[in-house]
Amino acid sequence: MSSRRSGGHGNPHGLHYVSLDHMWDDLVVGLRQVFSTEDMEKKRYIELYTHVYNYCTSVSQNNSSRQGPSSSTSSASRASSSKRLNNSNGTQLVGLELYKKLKAYMQDHLKIIKENGKLLVGEDILSYYTKQWCEFRFSAKVLNGICAYLNRHWVKRECDEGRKGIFEIYILALSIWRNDLFEPLHKQVTDAVLKMVEKERNGETINTHLISGVLRSYVEIGVGASGDDEIHRVRSNVADSSTAVGGSPSLAVPARSDSAVDRRSGGVSLSATTIGPESNPDYQMMLLVYHNKFEIPFLESTKRYYTTESMEFLAQNPVTEYMKKAEARLMEEEKRVQTYLDESTHKSLTETCEFVLIERHLEQFQSEFQVLLNGEKNEDLGRMYKLVSRINEGPTELRNLLEKHIYGQGDCTIRQCAETAVNDPNLYVKTILEVHRKYEELVRTSFENDAGFVTALDKACNRFINKNQVTIEAKSSSKSPELLARYCDSLLRSSKVSEDSELEVLLKEVMTVFRYIEDKDVFQTFYSKFLARRLVNHSSASDDAEAQMISRLKQSCGFEYTSKLQRMFQDVGVSKDLNDQFRAFIVTQETPLDIDFTIQVLSAGSWPFAQSTTFGLPLELEKSFNAFQHFYTRQHCGRVINWLYHMSRAEVHSNCFKLRYTFQASTFQMAILLQYNGEPSHSVQHLADNTKLKMDILTQVLSHLMRSKLLLCEDVTDASELKPEHVLNLNLNYKSKKLRVNINKPVKTEQRQEQESTHRHIEDDRKMQIQAAIVRIMKMRKTLKHQNLISETISQLTQRFRPRVQMIKKCIDTLIDKEYLERVDGEKDTYNYLA
Repeated sequence: MSSRRSGGHGNPHGLHYVSLDHMWDDLVVGLRQVFSTEDMEKKRYIELYTHVYNYCTSVSQNNSSRQGPSSSTSSASRASSSKRLNNSNGTQLVGLELYKKLKAYMQDHLKIIKENGKLLVGEDILSYYTKQWCEFRFSAKVLNGICAYLNRHWVKRECDEGRKGIFEIYILALSIWRNDLFEPLHKQVTDAVLKMVEKERNGETINTHLISGVLRSYVEIGVGASGDDEIHRVRSNVADSSTAVGGSPSLAVPARSDSAVDRRSGGVSLSATTIGPESNPDYQMMLLVYHNKFEIPFLESTKRYYTTESMEFLAQNPVTEYMKKAEARLMEEEKRVQTYLDESTHKSLTETCEFVLIERHLEQFQSEFQVLLNGEKNEDLGRMYKLVSRINEGPTELRNLLEKHIYGQGDCTIRQCAETAVNDPNLYVKTILEVHRKYEELVRTSFENDAGFVTALDKACNRFINKNQVTIEAKSSSKSPELLARYCDSLLRSSKVSEDSELEVLLKEVMTVFRYIEDKDVFQTFYSKFLARRLVNHSSASDDAEAQMISRLKQSCGFEYTSKLQRMFQDVGVSKDLNDQFRAFIVTQETPLDIDFTIQVLSAGSWPFAQSTTFGLPLELEKSFNAFQHFYTRQHCGRVINWLYHMSRAEVHSNCFKLRYTFQASTFQMAILLQYNGEPSHSVQHLADNTKLKMDILTQVLSHLMRSKLLLCEDVTDASELKPEHVLNLNLNYKSKKLRVNINKPVKTEQRQEQESTHRHIEDDRKMQIQAAIVRIMKMRKTLKHQNLISETISQLTQRFRPRVQMIKKCIDTLIDKEYLERVDGEKDTYNYLA
């Protein structure tokens, strides 16, 4: 049918009234065709559209025909609304009766579908439900296209004016499906879905397309399911392409060019409703049906299934096998979400599975963790970490267990070699590095460098490095930094550091251990002493290695920590220039020296050398000695030179043996050998008088010369038994395989005294640093409680060393005596700062 225009005084716009009864019979025939499996030709589709159009644009005989299903509006309100019925050309829009009839038709249609599915169960109900849903959904979209004009005008106006219970035709169809078919059948449909999921979990193959089809319908029919107060009105977009039919307005037509519309292929350009979180801001509200009717029972079913399975599996299998099972189950559930569940289920399903499969068995995991550590089962440890890390605070206990294990392993490993390692820096440091390297690799590979596990490794290493069997045997908590400094000394003397790649690795390992050292001031003191000796004796294997090591220490501890070390290098460079100037000075004096005389001038505040012992300079050196004194005092007026004889060395050439030997000797050894230029024999007392050396030091020097067979004593063979009257003879039959012989050995007495002096210096320096920290704190706080002062002092000094509480108390008393602080009257545990 098409609209016919006619003129007349009673109908100035030429509109013709179309009775719904007049066109409903033909429309019902079309509806049967739409909701059946028959195809529809394009011409028939347009006819049905025209019926709806003509009815909606006909002249209403009753104003009430535009009211919604719940008409409680007052007469005044209706009169007001009646004025708004006319559009720009005076047309009255009607649609309520048609809307009611369409609704009733779809309800009757679904009654038949419901009756046919009442007795179906299992996969049969799913197949039936999915088939009927797909057909009904497609038919609803076709009907939505036929009623596009009704949607655009009458439905839109009713919605805009706040009428409740009015939807676009497609949404109306979904609502009818939900109320008339889904509600009676949903329990048997949901039960069938849950049984199929359980079959799949048991390893059976299922038709996942059936489940995904059912669950998509659960989501889509949620439109408008939240109640009358929050109705979801989803607008559909009518196709842009249109064709004018007769004199009627433009209408949507099928996009296909053939003469029939195939309902099974969906080839019609219909009004489509897009359901999804991106296109619909009320997507979460639409999920109410899916959540209440499927997700809640599904999660309960999942919880029951995995609770039973996990308990039975653990009763018959070890934890390691259970972890593989749990890992596989979690992956299966992830795939299940991707295959047929809605994405909104992902979080709740994951949390449910993690609780049942992991959190309930955490104690068993923790018990097994120690076994896996002992057995070095790194792959299983990694699997356990991945599972447990899914649980909030799950890895906490594992970190504690790892820390205890690493500490125990480190302490045990050092205990096994403590007797040797206490005097062997290489063994001690390499033992520490071996333990650290092993567990650092474990943390990196199995625990993915998790910050908590890295912290556990650091804490454990800090404990066993600073307190172990070596520090106990040495009766000193500062033994570890001392041995590390000695290790660095041997390393930087070694030719191994010549290779850049190897140098990088070795220095990195040193800094790894250094990072855990608490008494960094002890390391600094010993390192500076060893560096000074290397620079003075030119025994460093590589200047680049020395510079890199200082650079790393600077990055770790700051500029102040390495300032003296850097000044040492500066002094060495200045000394080279000074030697060149001295040689030029000697040339100008026209009094050449008889020996090759080289000096190093060192700043007293930067170098850790103690004052030398008394020593009588040999006559052979006096000329060179006086010449340099004269040269230096002319250049630097007012400076005082203190000669460090014990750090000096010399080369002595022999002319009394069958072969000409060159001896690398200390200054003290040189002085003794030069005594034998005049006489081949001297008494111990005579040597002491001429060299001015103390007897204990002289004995040590003579001991080295006797061991090297340069001097012989007929009375005793052990230098420790020498007496002042014993005579030492030069061994004129001396032989050596080398022409260049190093007889310069450190004096043990001096070494012991120097070590004791170093530790005393460290203690004194610590006292000054503690006092300085206390003064800084009190100057800022003015008044402070005793315990707070102790805590803040420890906090400030921890980067350099960990001060003992007893030492802090002594320093507080010292500062009170010096009137920096005072105790508050009546409060013994409170201090005031005195400006």
